[in-house]
Amino acid sequence: MPALRRAATIALLVSALARPAAADPTPEDVAAADAAFAEGKRLAKDGDYEKACAAFEKSQTLAPGSGTLLNLGNCYERLGRLATAWATFRAAAASARDHQSPARAREALARAAALESRLSRLLVVVPDDARRPGLSIAHDGVPLDEALWNDPLPVDPGEHLVRVEAPGHRPFERRLTVGNTASRVEIIIPPLAREGDAPPPAPVAPASDVPWITGLAIGGVGIAAVGAGLGIGIEAIILNGRSNDAGCRDGLCTPEGLDLRNRALTLSHVSTAVTTAGLVHVAAGLVLWLTAPEGEPPVEPVAEVGAGRFTLGMRGAF
Repeated sequence: MPALRRAATIALLVSALARPAAADPTPEDVAAADAAFAEGKRLAKDGDYEKACAAFEKSQTLAPGSGTLLNLGNCYERLGRLATAWATFRAAAASARDHQSPARAREALARAAALESRLSRLLVVVPDDARRPGLSIAHDGVPLDEALWNDPLPVDPGEHLVRVEAPGHRPFERRLTVGNTASRVEIIIPPLAREGDAPPPAPVAPASDVPWITGLAIGGVGIAAVGAGLGIGIEAIILNGRSNDAGCRDGLCTPEGLDLRNRALTLSHVSTAVTTAGLVHVAAGLVLWLTAPEGEPPVEPVAEVGAGRFTLGMRGAF
């Protein structure tokens, strides 16, 4: 990620923790920050990371510090908010460098680097025909810098809202759900309609065509996903074997072996998620196909087995 985009990403993700540069903490602020920090450490030790994060955030707001950011990043990581944790570690490194703490800066950068391959990302694609004077895009209510358009943005898992606005045009909104480790979701911003223009009518397929066509489509996607998931799983097994060859034995690994082992673990999680989603799609497609109203075009699955080949398909009148 180019330096400008990396800086914009970090600023976006940790903007809620920012404090005006001119506002130096008062002695009362420092005392309250120390108390909140101690409370955060106690809560984290007890495993109550939700409340621990809130305490560290309060401490950081009152009296910013790289040590607080390191603890806050660790807290976010424990909660599965990997993108926010990554950005917080990066911010901790920058703060440590500013305060001449090279060891703490190296620690923060190492923690951020360890999360890179696990980050889920959201790609907001803005085609040329969608650009308008004054176009603005917000991600979860926070303006998205133009430097981050058309570039994968690290985001936490869960639901996200993308809103697009431009003067004289109707706004566009889309809710997206981002999965866990190393997921990737893409949204292509459409050209905004002008104010006063009638919205285009939504095409409606004949009711009798919808169930069986949708069932076939969903089932086909599911079969493809299962195949992809199994392929990823095989790759994970291969990488795990390579990690053993590279020196991973009895819980100890060389740096090369550890990198291969972590990649294998990530691919294993991805394989499980993709295969599971594929099986769900296959089941949903089968239900839609079997429950289609009578009179649908007759369609049936066809399997052919021969020497060195296996073919799965559909046969019928379309």
